[in-house]
Parts: sequence; structure tokens; C-alpha cells
Amino acid sequence: MIFRKKYDIERFWCPPDGVVGLDESGFLRDRDTFTVWMGEPDSVPFEYIEDVPVLALLGEPGTGKSQWFQDVRAKVGECLRQKGHQDLWIDLGLYDSASDVIDAVFQNEKFAEWINGKHCLHVFLDSFDECHSRVDVLPKRLLSELSRQPVERLCLRILCRTSEWPQSLEEGLRKL
Repeated sequence: MIFRKKYDIERFWCPPDGVVGLDESGFLRDRDTFTVWMGEPDSVPFEYIEDVPVLALLGEPGTGKSQWFQDVRAKVGECLRQKGHQDLWIDLGLYDSASDVIDAVFQNEKFAEWINGKHCLHVFLDSFDECHSRVDVLPKRLLSELSRQPVERLCLRILCRTSEWPQSLEEGLRKL
């Protein structure tokens, strides 16, 4: 029998070339101690970067990406709604065709309200890697659909395994 203990820990986000600030055991250092000997680390809680237009949470299997997705959904969603924004959370691991993904995202009622509104929409896409392994055109289809949208009012968050992250998607999102 396998027991899984769930720890209530804060997750931190860091740019790929950023300074994480780990100790000898691989744990995040106390910010005050770390700052004294190496400067300010680049790892921050999600709340610090929630308005950045595009974020990709990359990590190895089993590191808690999807758990973060589930754990913060209610809290982050409520915070965004208090600001007048909307949120849309989709588990891409449930889909096995590009058309199903496109429908789930771009035909969603919240997406339609956003198109006709003036508010910002925060789209969270979990399990990108799982879907992409079955749908090889997924990055191209997402980029194609996004290119026709008012992306200046869109915040996109994608959760994916590091090794499965397509550079073509990253490059396309940078251009948008």
C-alpha cells in the first residue's frame, strides 16, 4: 500500500536563466540569508507575477505542477475576479485531438464573454505535455488560434514537463 502525504508548501516560480537560491541539500534558502551572500534570488511566489502575460510552469514528473493547479484554483480565481478579471482552467490531459482542445478553450463560454468584453482573461492549461504527446500539432494550433485573439487582454499559463516543452511554442508565444 502506498501512502501519499500532502505537504502544504508555497511554490515559487523562476525564469529559466534565473537564480533559484538553493542550499546544499537542494532546498530553497531563507530569502534573508540568501540575499546576504548571493544577492536577490529570482524565484518568487505566483502572486508576484500573476499579471505577466505568459507563464510556463515547467518541471519534472511528480514535482507538483498539477497539484499546484488544483490547490490554487479557487484562491487565485477569487483574487482575479476581485480585480475584475476572469479565469479559465483546463486540464489538457483529458483531450486527444486538437479540435477538442480548441473547442475546450476557444469555444468556452468564458472565452466568448472575454472576446465581447473589456476584461482580462487568465487561461490556465494543465498537462500540456500529456496532450502534446497525443496531439503533435497542438503548439501550432494554439498559436494559430491565439494569433486571431486580442492577446493584449490575455494571460496564458501553461503547465508542462520540462523535457516536453516545445521551443516552437515558446518562440511563437514570444512573437505574439
